[in-house]
Amino acid sequence: MKIPLPAKVKIGGHIYQVSSSQELTQSRDQGVICHRVQTMRVAGDLTPSSLLRTFIHESLHALNYVWLNQDLDEKLIGTFAEGLGAFLMDNFNIEGMTYDRTM
Repeated sequence: MKIPLPAKVKIGGHIYQVSSSQELTQSRDQGVICHRVQTMRVAGDLTPSSLLRTFIHESLHALNYVWLNQDLDEKLIGTFAEGLGAFLMDNFNIEGMTYDRTM
């Protein structure tokens, strides 16, 4: 089974375009979000668990920007993304999935 990334996510009244990025495979970053143009990119070479955590992490940045006036710091977002990713993988039987890079 594959983990499909959505092509877009709606957060509040904002629609963020989501894509896989080969450029990020050469970078230290696993994901990046740009609120100005409402894009979210994740590295194209991530394992299923890293993909899920990174997608959650970048989504939390968008939620923080739209709903929380940027009150959450990077450490809290990272910790929460790790915990939520583990919760989803442990309880929704997705640890054996792989990421479909064609989506």
